[in-house]
Amino acid sequence: MNIHSNKWIFQDSVTAPANGEVLESGRADTVTLFITGTSATRTIYFEGSDNEGNWYSIPAFKLPTLTMASSTTGNNEAWEIDLTDSVYVRARVSAVAGGTVRITGRVVNSNG
Repeated sequence: MNIHSNKWIFQDSVTAPANGEVLESGRADTVTLFITGTSATRTIYFEGSDNEGNWYSIPAFKLPTLTMASSTTGNNEAWEIDLTDSVYVRARVSAVAGGTVRITGRVVNSNG
């Protein structure tokens, strides 16, 4: 089995609400998002889109607890999203106060 992985930056130290960069899933299986930053508070929504530009909430699993949610207010967290049903994925910051939010991702594709 071959495993390919790539880094992605969804939000780069934002200080205000932002949609962020959109990941086109292509052949990828999963993406793990890493939420860091200096903000005192933040709200982040995990969203997917079809090919027609409609955005909707998608589930993510918090690592390592495997708690499922479509948003978080936490910091220094990792979340995994199954990309099977989404053409496009983003991590939208809807609120941030008192610092920055950075969201990076590790996209994984396995084929054998």
